[in-house]
Parts: sequence; structure tokens; C-alpha cells
Amino acid sequence: MIEQALHTGTADGRVGTDDVPIRTKLWCTLLMVIFASFSNLMQVAFTALTTTPDTLYYIWCVLCTLLALPSGLLLTLRTNRPVLTFWAACVCCSILPFDSLMAMMALTAMIARRDSKNLTLGGIAATAAVSVWCQLRDVMRPPDVSLWQAIFTKNGTGATYGTEPELIIGKPAIAGIAIACAAIGVALSVLIGLQIRQRAITSAATAKADAAQNTVVLLKHDLDSQQFADALAAEAHDTLAHSLSLLALNASALQATTNHLQANLDPANTPDVVRQDVSSIAATAQDIRKQAAGALDEAHTIIDTLRHPEQAAALFTPTCETSLTRASLNALVDDARAAGMRIDSWIDIRDLSSLSDKTSKTAYRAVQEALTNARRHAMGATVALQVDAAPDRGIHIHVSNQSGNHHRNQQSAPRSAARPAAPAATATAVDSAPATSGAPTAAHTPATCATPAHGSTPASNRNSSTTAPNHDSGNANHNSNANRTGEGLAGLAARVRQLHGTCAYGFDDHRIFHVDVTLPWAPQAALAQPRLR
Repeated sequence: MIEQALHTGTADGRVGTDDVPIRTKLWCTLLMVIFASFSNLMQVAFTALTTTPDTLYYIWCVLCTLLALPSGLLLTLRTNRPVLTFWAACVCCSILPFDSLMAMMALTAMIARRDSKNLTLGGIAATAAVSVWCQLRDVMRPPDVSLWQAIFTKNGTGATYGTEPELIIGKPAIAGIAIACAAIGVALSVLIGLQIRQRAITSAATAKADAAQNTVVLLKHDLDSQQFADALAAEAHDTLAHSLSLLALNASALQATTNHLQANLDPANTPDVVRQDVSSIAATAQDIRKQAAGALDEAHTIIDTLRHPEQAAALFTPTCETSLTRASLNALVDDARAAGMRIDSWIDIRDLSSLSDKTSKTAYRAVQEALTNARRHAMGATVALQVDAAPDRGIHIHVSNQSGNHHRNQQSAPRSAARPAAPAATATAVDSAPATSGAPTAAHTPATCATPAHGSTPASNRNSSTTAPNHDSGNANHNSNANRTGEGLAGLAARVRQLHGTCAYGFDDHRIFHVDVTLPWAPQAALAQPRLR
């Protein structure tokens, strides 16, 4: 039976699949240790009453007394190794003159913590045998050293009164009572252990049910959110996309009308102001059409994101194409130049293999957003890009370009010299602040990108600026764009701030728009390396 019970456990006395989560209480452990040690010490004391010094039995009793004092500490192991604790308690009570209370307590702990039928039955049988043996061992001793016989001895008899002890009942009856008490003790131990186990299992089941209920609530909330997102996407597709399409169509019609009017004007009879106004209207209509088409594409992107959020989440996963690498930056710059941008680039990146994926992706997105912002609001202006990345310096990204209004005024100065220029608005932002007024500090807006930061040698030669087709933009529309500058940059600043970096953007006194991002170097090895003990 014992071998069968041990077969259900592991080598160190623990059972893997039958564990029951029991929270051990300190006060309960303290009481169990005290009562177990006291009962064992009392049994040893009765056993040693008639011993004489200088005998082996006397030395045995002294040794048992020394072991009885800390014997209750064995029960402190019941939390992690209840099976081992139980069998050790049974062995101690069988060999040493200890009381069976410690074995019963160990049985309760094992039944409570191990939900195994074979282990429970084996433990009950072993505890019953040990308890009966301990009680019968006490009954069979001489009357003066037997606790049970001392209970049933007549008053006024015994060694204390100098007479032979007289029992109220015979030894067989006392043995029967002792066996019955042992059976009751074992039964109580089993019932208490089963009650503790059932309560723990019920608590665990309740916790799992609550967790499942919470999961159902979260799933329902996600479903409701997705249904709302689908409805919002449908509404945006039916209203916003339709309005933007009509806006682009009307802008195209206006551009065609002004082009036809401009072609039919008589140069000799038409004032220069009228011809300039017609040209400005045509350019503005072209800008409106382009911007409406771009806004329509962005609206479709947002609608797709609402309808398929799992695909949108994949955009935030770092990949080789969206990480800060030399190849990805060159591809990004080449795509921007193919779209008609003039870019002077200065890239100095080192030891990117040790950079964490999240920081690398955020740095790449910073370059991408800055170039996108320049293409939207200053098409045709030269953009200066500087990227420095090294473990000892961190990551520094700086992008600067002339404002769209300033670039247009330079190109159309001969035509509009007689017309007063509108006052230029300034905007700046630090981190996620909105673009309002003031100039960014010198620390965040270096005046040039020609010199590499910290005197480092660039990893690649500076690329010369390339000339792209010039796409004019209207002044009125570009003023509107300047007011909207920073919507994407604000989101970038929030992501940079989450990585404990800084992001500043805005115009300086010379109407140069700057985007300056700094990120601390987060090593990949520090994030993935396990802690050494």
C-alpha cells in the first residue's frame, strides 16, 4: 500500500498533476508545531519515568527528548513536500516514543494538498496503523509510565501514594478505548483535509469562472468595438470619401475652366494682374485636387484600419523593411526622391545589431514621418536629412526644409513683386505640444545638417541633391497645410516619449521647418539576456 501511494508522487515527494493550491497560514503552522512538539515531549517524558542513569535505555530516552523538542518543525515542510513530510512523520512516530498527533496533522496536510485517491487511501491506512501502534504501545507499558493507564487509575493509588496502582477498568478495555480514539483522530484528520481541499478547489474553480467571465466580457466589448468600427468605417466611406471625391472632381473642373480661360485671354487687352490671378486660381485648383486625392487615400487607409485592425497591428511589428538599417533608409530616401522630393542625406549609423527592435522601428518611423510631412507641406523644397546612431551617443534624427510658402515666394518673386506678401506664421512644438508660435530652441534645431554630429565620420558619402519635377502649390492652401502641420508628428512624439526620448518640431526665424528626434540606445542583449543567479 505504501509503495502504491508513493508511486503516484515524484521522487522528492511532490505530485505534479494532483497539486491543490493551498495557502498556508503562519498562525496555523505555529499552532501545529507547538502541539506536535508538546505531545511528543509528553510521551517521551512518561516513557522515561522509570529509567535509571548509566543505562542504554536512559541514553535512548535523553536522545528522544532532544529530538522531541524540535520534532514539530517537520510540519513546516508540508507546504512544498506534503508527501515526504507525511511519511517522515509516520516513521518518527513508529520508531521513536512519540505521539501519533504529528502523523495525523501530516495526513491532513497531505490530503488537503494532493488530490489523489491512491495517495489518500494509502495515507489513511498508514496513519491508522501508526496511531493504533502508538496507543497500544502506551497501554502495554507499566502503569506508572503509561498515559492511558494513568487516566484510568483510582485516586489514592499508584507510586505517588506508595501503593500499587489500581485500574478502574481492565487493560483490554483501555486498549479498546485507545484504539477507538485513534480511529476518531484519523477520521477527523481525513475530514479536515478533505474539507480544506474542497474549499481550495472551489476557490480555484470560482477564480477560473471569474476569469472566464471577464474574458467573455472583454470579447463582447471587442466585438461591440469592432461592430462600432465597422459602422464608423461604412459611414466614413459613404460620407467622407464621397465628399472628398466630389471635392477632387470640382477642383479638376475648376482647373480645366481656368486653363481654358487662360488660353482664351488676349495678352494685349488683359491686365497683368488678371492674368496672374487666373494663373494663381489654376495653381490653387491643382493643389486642391492633389490634396483631395491624397486625403481620399488617407481616408481609405483609415477605413481599412477600422475594418481590419489585425492587419493594422502588423504595421507596428518590426521588420527588416521598417527597422533602422542602412538598406531601409536608402530605400526610404530613394522612394521619396522618386516621388519628386529633393533630399540631401547624411547617414552615420553603427552597431545596429545590438539595438532593440522597438527603438529601431521608432527611429525608422521618425525618419519616415518627417519626410512625409515635408512632402505634404513643402513639396519641391530641398530637404536636409541627418541620421546619427551609435551605442555611446544614442540616436539623433534631424530633418529640415523650407516652408512651402517661402519656397513658392522664391519661385514666383518676379510675378508677384508688385503684390505685398502675406505675413508668415511661425509654429513650433516640443514633444507632443501643438504647433503654435515661437521658434524651437537651438538645441533641437541645428542650423545645418552638413556637419556630422559629434565629429563622427559618416558611414556613407553624402548624397548630392537631385532635381525633381517642380509641383507648384497655392499660397492659401499651403497656409492651411501649415496650420495642420504636426498631426502625424504629435503621434510620433508620443511614441518617442514612451521610449524616454525627445521630439521637437517647428519653424525657426528663417522660416525653416525642423524635426529633431533623440532616442536613448536600448541594447537588444539587455532586453533578451536572462538574469544570472
